[in-house]
Amino acid sequence: ALTTGGVLAQDLLFATLDPTLRQMRLPRGTKAILSDTVGFISDLPTMLVAAFRATLEEVIEADVILHVRDVSHGDTEAQAADVAAILADAVFSGVIRGCTHLVDLHTGSNLRTNLAQIRVDTTNPGALAMARSFGLGIIVPGSGPQGSLRRETMDIGIPAIIYESGPPNIFVEAEIVRGTQGVLGVMTHLGMLKSEQSTGTAQLLSKSYWVRVPRGQGGVYLPVAKLGDTVSSGQLLATVTDPFTDASNEIRADKPGVVVGMALPQVVLSGYGLFHLGELSGEQAQPD
Repeated sequence: ALTTGGVLAQDLLFATLDPTLRQMRLPRGTKAILSDTVGFISDLPTMLVAAFRATLEEVIEADVILHVRDVSHGDTEAQAADVAAILADAVFSGVIRGCTHLVDLHTGSNLRTNLAQIRVDTTNPGALAMARSFGLGIIVPGSGPQGSLRRETMDIGIPAIIYESGPPNIFVEAEIVRGTQGVLGVMTHLGMLKSEQSTGTAQLLSKSYWVRVPRGQGGVYLPVAKLGDTVSSGQLLATVTDPFTDASNEIRADKPGVVVGMALPQVVLSGYGLFHLGELSGEQAQPD
């Protein structure tokens, strides 16, 4: 409809599987190409997987992906999950497997914000060297959750790190600049750039833990501590107030540490993670 072009649409197996490419002109005169891939199938037989993946070649080059589905269908969530899995596999197979190293750039998620940090599996020498060459913030050890981009990339032998900083859905210029400098430091470390400028040092965390809302104490959360604060055991971090009874509960640190991540003010339920506290090892992670 957008391009007034015709396409075959019949209730036949694989009738709509072939992608169609149509050109259209946007209101400001810019030309765009629309690629329509129809026919995502769950539990596809093994012998057809390779042929089906060929229909997704345009997806890897796309600037915007729009998934149209029938939300009134009883399996709409399963359909969304199938498409997400297929697209993730297409990008991973078509892009990530061709990489030698990976730097994944993140903000905080789920209404949380983070101190500038590099997440890395410190048992992998190549990945740890990348984290050190980033040279900014703190290094948070860990292999990452199963199924995450960093973990899956590491599992196929490609060194990978995550730079995570700031809150979601907001541009924080200082953190963007910091992240850019870090990526340039990694590129210099890998021999992609020549630079005499030092990228600085990062501090290595020895361990970390979450402070969560106690059972039965959900409500309006207002933080007292800030990102980067060094807190002692028992120090007040926030209050959570029950909107019905006005009862206010204090959230205090169980152990000393540095606030490396925290939730933004919001309504919270029991068990919600409010503060990510880390203990610094004292080691300065010098770039190699």
